[in-house]
Amino acid sequence: MAREIIYIAFVSNDHIGVMKKISSQVEVWRSLGYCVTVINDNVSGSMLRKYAGRYLTLIRYFMLKTHTGSAIYIRQTPELPLYTFMLRRRRFSCEVNADLKAESKNYSIAKRFIALLFPQQIHNIATAAFYVSSELAKRLHQSEGAAYIFPNSLHAFPLERALPRKFNVVFVGTPQYPWQGFDLFISLVQAMPRYKFHVIGTDTGPSSNNLQYHGALSGEEYHRTMSNMDFAIGTLAFHRAGIVEGSPLKVRDYLAFNLPFVIGYDDSDFSNSEFCLRINADTLSEEIARIEHFFDSWRERSISIPDDSEYLNFNREARRVSLICAESTI
Repeated sequence: MAREIIYIAFVSNDHIGVMKKISSQVEVWRSLGYCVTVINDNVSGSMLRKYAGRYLTLIRYFMLKTHTGSAIYIRQTPELPLYTFMLRRRRFSCEVNADLKAESKNYSIAKRFIALLFPQQIHNIATAAFYVSSELAKRLHQSEGAAYIFPNSLHAFPLERALPRKFNVVFVGTPQYPWQGFDLFISLVQAMPRYKFHVIGTDTGPSSNNLQYHGALSGEEYHRTMSNMDFAIGTLAFHRAGIVEGSPLKVRDYLAFNLPFVIGYDDSDFSNSEFCLRINADTLSEEIARIEHFFDSWRERSISIPDDSEYLNFNREARRVSLICAESTI
């Protein structure tokens, strides 16, 4: 079984949440003795340079077949001409995080055209596909390759916190992605004046006396701000991306900061957990009383989880990496 992994993730360092997930995955894999090389869009300049770098990566590992003893793991990426042709030259596993065709209706005209011209096929030529939800696996998997369900993981146990909780509610997101439901979040702000709402991810938007924008945060500044929160609002409009189930990274982060949260979708891990309230975004005005009751019920409580929980990052990633390397040698 392979002990070296080439992790190809065509994303740039400014995608903070994605890079954080990749880093947490790789940390576990390396702790278990695997040698991992991560390849991302580590280039500056034009889109042409970025895409040229992607082609060179695929040529190196698939056409020239360097590092033949390594397992290759690819994070889902929009396809470009000849991707499928090159990828068929070697066994690989891939991670599927979205239905790109359904999601493309929210893209710019140029990106939408590319998505329609080159349909997503990578997961169906992979030796194994790791889907972040059962919904995506049922909808997209059409090959004889193995299909595994691996939602995004919780990377840390909930932090200790002082009680009682106060009235600070955080939303991590931007208006840029309609499925995050920023407009629905603003409706909650207006309907719940006794709470102080905070936005991390953008520094502009509708104003309100009980709303504060923090912009994009990372590192100590992010940790300090999140540590001062009491509750959280997760993704509210996944239906706009054509899906109803998910495992957003930011919601896992909320849990790591000991924040009970409100969501508008079926969470792959937490929909039945007491620290999660699933609401109907289509009847938001009727959900306000439930949300306030939920927050009040957690005023004097702290979240705790058992260390054998399957959704903990170490437990989930230890299982994933063993499958990646086993599939590479079958």
